[in-house]
Amino acid sequence: MAQIIKAERSIIPACDCSLEKFVDILKATCDLKEVGAYKIGSSLALRRGFSDIINTAYSSYMSNRIEENNWKPLIYDHQKGGTDIPDTAKEFAAIMKGYGMGAAILFPFSGPPTLKAYVTELRDAGVEPIVGGEMTHKGFFDYEGGYLSYTSVVNIYRDAANLGVTNFVVPGNKALRIKF
Repeated sequence: MAQIIKAERSIIPACDCSLEKFVDILKATCDLKEVGAYKIGSSLALRRGFSDIINTAYSSYMSNRIEENNWKPLIYDHQKGGTDIPDTAKEFAAIMKGYGMGAAILFPFSGPPTLKAYVTELRDAGVEPIVGGEMTHKGFFDYEGGYLSYTSVVNIYRDAANLGVTNFVVPGNKALRIKF
């Protein structure tokens, strides 16, 4: 199990934005010790591609921090990555490693075999998995008119923890859930 962020607690700016806004975020925060990593959303990745994102991060505002061994990792959020069949995990992990992602966020709604495959393949590639289960919006759970049961979401977190996962996405707007 790799440690993604050096600090015990940190802020991770969500970079679900344009490349230009990403540069602004880097400029404004790369010197802040409280910022431990940057989350790259799928909209930015789809719009610009990983090469542009990585090159921008390295060359624009983070390059001098690399020599100081103070590079802040990039975490890719595929917006519910890990929901495909288990056979897709190896290629996903290879892509994440190939672009130097420190971690990738998964929401393994398609079941335990997919969760296990994605966690295993990411770790084998040297990319730390971060697992989510619950979403922030109303209408997610079956008791709110959604499709998933609370028990199913608890099982995702439990199964991930049993696989040795120690990094999780939890809904920040549901503070009572975070206490568990």
